[in-house]
Parts: sequence; C-alpha cells; structure tokens
Amino acid sequence: MRILVVEDDQLIVEALTIILVRQNYAIEVATDGQTAWSLIERFEYDLLLLDVTLPNLDGMTLCRQVRAKGLTTPILLLTGRDSGHDKAIGLDAGADDYVVKPFDHEELVARIRALLRRGGALSQPILEWGALQFDPSSCDVRYANQPLNLTPKEYGMLELFLRNSRRVFSCDMILEHLWSYDEMPGAEAVRTHIKGLRQKLKAAGANADLIETVYGIGYRLKPLVQPEPHKLSPAVVEESETQTTTQQQTLRQIAAVWERFRGRVSEQVAVLEQAIAAATLDTLTADLKAAAVREAHTLAGSLGTFGLSNGSAIARRLEQTLQSTTPLTCSDMEALGGLLSQLRHAVDHHVTHNLDAGATSAPLPPSPLVLIVGREAQPEGLIQQLQPLAAPYGITTIAASGFASARKTLYHDHPNAVLVDASGSAQLDESLALIAELNQRKPPVPVLLLADQTDVSDRIHLSRSGKHTLLSPSLPIEQIFGSVLRALSQADPSETQVLAVDDDPNTLAVLQTLLQPWGLRVTTLADPRKFWQTLESVAPDLLILDVEMPYFSGTELCQTIRNDSRWSELPIVFLTVHNDAEMINHVFTVGADDFVSKPIVGSELVTRIVNRLQRHTLACRVAQLHRSRSLVEPRIAQNPTQDALKLVQARLATIIDIADDAIICTDQTQRITLFNQGAENIFGYAAHEALGQPLDLLLPVASVQAHRQHVKAFGRSRQPACRMGERQEIYGRRKDGSEFPAEASISQLKAEDTIIYTVYLRDVSDRKQIERMKDEFVSVVSHELRTPLTSIHGSLKLLASGLLSAESERGKRLLHIAVESTNRLVHLINDILDIERIESGQVKMETVACQLLDLIAAAVTLMQPLAEKAGITLLVTSLPVDLRVDRDRIIQTLTNLLSNAIKCSSVGTTVWLKTALIDDPASPRSRVLLVTVEDKGCGIPADKLEVIFERFQQADSSDSRHHDGTGLGLPICRSIVEQHGGRIWVESVVGEGSIFYFTIPLPSGQSNDLEDNLEGQFVAVTSC
Repeated sequence: MRILVVEDDQLIVEALTIILVRQNYAIEVATDGQTAWSLIERFEYDLLLLDVTLPNLDGMTLCRQVRAKGLTTPILLLTGRDSGHDKAIGLDAGADDYVVKPFDHEELVARIRALLRRGGALSQPILEWGALQFDPSSCDVRYANQPLNLTPKEYGMLELFLRNSRRVFSCDMILEHLWSYDEMPGAEAVRTHIKGLRQKLKAAGANADLIETVYGIGYRLKPLVQPEPHKLSPAVVEESETQTTTQQQTLRQIAAVWERFRGRVSEQVAVLEQAIAAATLDTLTADLKAAAVREAHTLAGSLGTFGLSNGSAIARRLEQTLQSTTPLTCSDMEALGGLLSQLRHAVDHHVTHNLDAGATSAPLPPSPLVLIVGREAQPEGLIQQLQPLAAPYGITTIAASGFASARKTLYHDHPNAVLVDASGSAQLDESLALIAELNQRKPPVPVLLLADQTDVSDRIHLSRSGKHTLLSPSLPIEQIFGSVLRALSQADPSETQVLAVDDDPNTLAVLQTLLQPWGLRVTTLADPRKFWQTLESVAPDLLILDVEMPYFSGTELCQTIRNDSRWSELPIVFLTVHNDAEMINHVFTVGADDFVSKPIVGSELVTRIVNRLQRHTLACRVAQLHRSRSLVEPRIAQNPTQDALKLVQARLATIIDIADDAIICTDQTQRITLFNQGAENIFGYAAHEALGQPLDLLLPVASVQAHRQHVKAFGRSRQPACRMGERQEIYGRRKDGSEFPAEASISQLKAEDTIIYTVYLRDVSDRKQIERMKDEFVSVVSHELRTPLTSIHGSLKLLASGLLSAESERGKRLLHIAVESTNRLVHLINDILDIERIESGQVKMETVACQLLDLIAAAVTLMQPLAEKAGITLLVTSLPVDLRVDRDRIIQTLTNLLSNAIKCSSVGTTVWLKTALIDDPASPRSRVLLVTVEDKGCGIPADKLEVIFERFQQADSSDSRHHDGTGLGLPICRSIVEQHGGRIWVESVVGEGSIFYFTIPLPSGQSNDLEDNLEGQFVAVTSC
C-alpha cells in the first residue's frame, strides 16, 4: 500500500516514516502542496496524509483539488489546528478523517487502517490462498500454520498478489505499487525479493512455484488445483460448462468463416487446376502462372488454420514446383495432377465441426464474471431472475446474498463487475459503502445499482460515493444485461487496436475471430496501397503484416514504418508461410519484433501478440515515469534554500546512521541524545533503549568516575576535540555486560547556553585479537628459529676454535647436534611455507586415481623407523578403496598424524590406523571414507581440542621441546583435508589417549556398498 505524506516539518516526516514503514506501507513524501499535487496527478496512492499549513498550496485547497478531479482516494488531515471550526472546514473540503498534532501513533495507525478498510483495502480480515494465510491487521503471515518472517517488501509483494490473485504483475507494476518515487530501483530488485519470498515459502512447506513466473510478462500466484469433477460445486460446474460453451462458440465462429469463404477457396483451387491443365498442353502463360503461384501461396498459409494441415503442405509443394525455372517433365505433370486431386478432395470434403481445437483455436479468455448481490431478506429474487439468462450473453455469474457474503466473494473470485439490488433504504446505505470500496480497487470494478432513485438529491448522494451505473428494477432483463456488457466494455477505456494487412481474406477473417475475444479490436486491410491512410486513421497499438503481397511487400512496409518518427516504435509481427532461415533473418533485419509461421496456430499467435503488446505497454509506462520525474523534480527545486537545507540534513542523518562506528551525542548532564546504528551494533542496545539514559550505561563500573572527571576537564578546556585511548586503552560495556577495548574521540559544540558532546567510538576487539595473535606468532617463530640456530652456532663455533677435533667422539656429537638442528630448522621453514601456500590457494591439489592401501603402505613405511625407535607397535586395518586425491598430500597428512601419535605414546603401547566407509552427514545418500589414528598417550584437554588445529598451538607448550614439533603439523593436515572436501577433528580423554579422524569424499560412481562386500585387511608391525 502506498501512502503520500505531505508535510513540511522534517521531524514529523521522519517520525511518520518510521511508524508507517514498520506497518509495511510504502511511503512517499512531499514537502509542499504544489509538489504533492504534481505527484497525485501522475501516480496512484492508497491514502493521502496531509498537513493543513503547507508552502505553495495549503492542505485545504489541495484536498478540494483532489475531490474536484474526481479522485476518491482516502484523505487524512494531520494538523495542529484543533478547533471544531477547523475540523468542520477540513471535512467539508473532502477529507475523510482529521487528527490533531501531537498525535498518538497507535491511534494514527488505527485511523489509517479504518480509512483503508472503508476504501476496500482491508475489508477482508484474513486473505487465504490454499494453506497460505495473510492477516493484514496483525501483519501475520502463515503457511500451513507455520509463521513466516518476511521483510516489508516481501510482505507487500505477497499482499499485492493475494489481493489480486488473478492478475499478472510485471516488475514495473510491482515497483510502482511497493517502492516510493525517491527509491525506485530496477527490475533486478523485484527479482531478488521474489527469490527471497519463494525461498521462505518453500522452507515453510509450500511449492517452489507458488509464486509463478509468466514468462515475458511477470509474476502471479499459481492457480490452485481444481477439485475433482465429482466433487465440484454446482457454481463451479456451471462456470466450467459456460467456459466450454464459449469455446464451442469460438469454434463455430471459425467454422462459419470456413463456410463463408469455401467458395473463394474452391475458386483458388480452380486457378491451380487451370494452370496445371495449361502446362500439360504447353499453353501456360506468364500471367496464369503468376496467378497460380499467388493462389498456391495463399492456400499454403490459410488451409492449415482450418485443420487442413495436409492441404497446406500440398499447396506449398505446388507453389515451389510452379516457381521452379526448370521445365516440367511428364512425370512432374502426373505428380502435380495427383497432388491437385488430393487438394480438391480435401477442400470439398472438409467437415468443419471436426476441427481440432488444439490446432486452430487459441486458449480462450475466460468469460467475464459478474457478481449479483441480492437482498438478505429476499436472497433468491434477483438471483433467480438473472442467473439462468446470463450464459447467452457470454457472461458467467456468481451470486451473493447480502453484503457480507459479497465482500468475501470479491476477494476470492475477483469479479469483473458487480450488479447490486439496492432497493430499500438499508440496502442503499450498504450499497454506498460498496461503491466507494469498489472504486478504490485497482483497476476499479464497475458497479450497477438497481434502485428506484429518481430524486436529484438522492442521485447526487449516490454519485458522491463513486462512479456507478443506476438502473431501474423495472427494466427488461435484456436491457439490464446490455448495460452490464456496456459497463464491462468501458472498464478498460484504452481498447487495444490491431491492424492486420494480408491479401488473403481467409487469414484476415480468422485473425478477427481469434483476437476479438481477447479484447483486441482488429482492423483488416487486403490492399497494401491503402496502408498509410488506414494506419493514420486506425492508429494501431500493433501491426500484423504478411510478407508477400501485391504492389508492396510486408518488408517494404515495415521499413517505411521504421523510418517514420511517429510510428518507429510500433510493434510489428510478421505472419507468413515462409519460415526458412533466410526469410526470418530478412524480416528481423528490416525491423520486425516477432515472426509467426502460417498455418496459424491460435495459441501461439495469441500468446505472441499479447506478450508483445504487454512489453510495449511496459516500455511506454517506463518512458512516462521518466517524463513525470523530469516534471516533478523541477518543482522540488523551486525553493532552493529550504529544500537544499533539508536535503543536506537528510543526507547527514543518513551518513550518521549508516556509519560502522558508534556516534553518540550527550547533553550537559551526560544523557544520550543521539545513538546511531553503529552504536546499536557495537553496544547491543536499540536506539530507543539508550536515548535519554546516562552515558554511564555504556561504561564499565570501574571507569565511570574517571570518565566523568575527564569530561569535566574537557568541558573547561578550549579544545574543540580530543582523542581518547591514544596512550591507554579505554573500555566500553555492552548490553550483555561484557567489556571490550575501544578507541574514541570526543568533541564539544557550544550553542548559546548549552553544550553538546559527541563521542566517536570504534570497537577494536578484533584488532586487539589480531595483534595478540601476531605477537604470539612472532614470539613462537622467533623461539623456534633461535633454538636450532643457537645449537648450530654453538656447535660449529666450538669446532672452529680448534679446541675439539671433529674426529673425536665429542666433536662427532657436536656435528650430530648441528645436523639435527639444521633438519629441524629446514622442517620448520618448509612447514611455514607449506601452510601459507595451501591456505592462500597457491598450491593446487593435483588429484590422481590411487589405491588407499598404497597410500597407507607408503605412510607406514616412512613412520616404521620412528615407531621402532620409540618401541611402538603400529596396527593397520584398511579397505581396498579407490580414491582420487593428491597422493603426496594425503601421505603427508597420514605421516603427520602417525608421527604425533607415536611421539605422544609411551614405550610398549600401540598406535592404530583404521579405515571405514560411513554416511556423508552433508548428503545422506552418499558415503565417505573415514580414517582414524588412535593412540594411548597422555591425551588432550577438552579446551584444546579445537585450538591444536591453529598455527603454533599444542596441547602443552612444552611439547615442542619434548617431541621436537613445530606446532604446524595439524594446521597443515586440516588445510589438506579441507582442500579435498573433507573435515578433520579429534576426540580425547586426558590420561587415556586420543583419536584423530578425517574424511575424504569417494569418487563419483564409487559403490556405496563397498563396506558390505569387502573384508578388511589387517597389517601388524611390531617393534621392540
């Protein structure tokens, strides 16, 4: 729902915007009466919210102008004038309600709902579509009783679809209904919100296509599945039978066209027979040959439309043969004679009532639905008279006894017109409310009243409620339905005009039969020489052209139109028997918008024409919107000083609100007067919770006194601003009580007798954490580098001094220490480089097909010397599974895990390496390989189970010295496993041991039943 707020007080505008946006209304703002009038003239609004005292044009005058124009949009006056006289003037000027400032926001919202309810926007308490329930009064949306959490735009879209469940809305239409003039985005925004709405509906159990895409047009609610035939209600059966009758009528009309032109078709076949006979006698003249080619071409395009698809094919072959420059042989003559005999037989014996509806008729538009509202006291009187007689007029009727039932029907069945028995004073009063409600719908629903109101005052009273047609109950039934048909035809005053140009009268007649039921007025032209005069007089919205015509071809006419400035944008659809690639390319080159091949397939033709008209209409509306903006925007700039100031204020408020840092203002008493969105995110308080509270709310208890002293000292200083936390950290306190480090600066603004303090604060928790990690990293790396370097330096220096011989036992021991330290240093540097390259993506996993048994055997071979040295037994259980992995990296992962297990195990214990196939948690229907490495070592504390996978983190800070580790092995393992699409984790009990797990996805096509079919292979390696 779109509301135009006309108010020159920016503070009130901001308040109203917040209040109404939270109620899911789309708000547009005008700051003076003249700008508001320009907007009202060009756009449609569901409600106008007007101040009385406005620049350029006051609210009372604006209200009178709106009513003088005949607009029935609800108007709510919002002003500080509270006298009874002012209220009376406002209501007499055409306002529907009057609210005095200062206003209570709950009362204001309730009055807006009441006005919209009177206007028909909210008369249905709960909107339903299958299992979907939408309650506008509480903004509650549910699917299958499951609540949906929707954004305001998603809410507005769903409401729009539910209130107009039979309409298709294009992106431009949705933008016009739900976005304000100032924020109008592109169609991509609509598609994004539609996608989000579909996902939320699907998550609640709805079908993914509950909101259906009508390709080339827009979106709508997917029609509900109709009940089975034996469960249909009598009203539905009647409507179905009526639609079937309408389809039969259209088929009969097409059959009538055939009967009307059967003689003309027979004459065309006779021309072909004459030409073939002359060719057989070698007396075929050029004129007769050209006439035969022309008639064959016409028949090829028209016969298939009437179900003679074989006849069209024969005519096309005759055309191609006669156009050939090669002399015809006797066998060619015999073949042509046979084809001509088949064509004559098909034309003479064609029975039109067997016409295939699927091949010849378009999907027929539904017949107009008329709601007949009878009196509750006499529910069957008017209904019994009118319903049985509606079908011959091509009208479907639905009945309602009383206005409560009528309103329910309005929202469930969306009738095209409403016929009301308004005789009786009580019935008349209800009718007035219904007229106003239906005139507010978009598009308005035509209303016809049966009432004996001949007095002028009564008629004026009726006309104030809105547009309607007044009929006397004594009129004959035929005249009542005639008035209904006229009201239906006038409901859309812009009837679409189509000009069809074709030299075949059969095709022109069929086009009229197919397109007129869709509300398209078709003008036909058989002589291209009269084209331009007809074009100027008809002024069509779409042009249909045949390609080959006498005097001027369709492509020549198309080029002429595209060269004319007035008609260059006119949609043009070509309709021709030629469908070869060269011809299609030619028509699009000269400026065609679409191409339809003969014979005419009704469904294809209607769909293409309707879609093309829809796109053209949307393009015109977009152009009109741009023109409207160019007209409105200069008016906004008429008061440059005031408007520029408001613009600057609005921009400044927006910048402050979207800043990531906290911006907080306080008064002299240190109470918060401004609390931006950044402050909400950092401290956890909503703005309304913080405003008016002392600044102590955001400070740790221990810092309150020190802060007060600092502010007092700053207030006495002459400095306009001061940075805080430059030399010592300051801390803030969140809503949950947690404290965090921050950097802040404070400034003061002295205005007359008051001082405004502004604090700019940035949460530096993340930066402090990064700094701590960096310091820790530097500390660990420097320690890990210095330790082996010190050993190398000391050993080599002692040997170089000559005090020890390199051949002595002590010298050899020093050389061994230098070598071991060098190896450790190289290993550390390699690990650092490895993990950096892997995590940065510079190392690509080179996957190859390999056997799991081979990978495990290679890892065990590398680790066996270390196990033997430590007195550890390795027990391996593996499955012969095929994998596709980076062989070296998986072996590296296995050796890292086995090495850690061996180093952490006591002498004489066992380390197990096992494999198994398990269900993939991310995809239950597939399986993954699970590898486990288990030891009986000292175990890992629970608080270290995640930390050990980070760089330079170990279960015990002394592990690197005890076990000669770098603290990088497990982070490398995690990076390798995740690069393969798996995951790694550990389970451990202190004093009992640890089990490391990692998974590797199986190649596509790998059997999921390997574990059931393979026996594990057990390998035991025992070391002393």
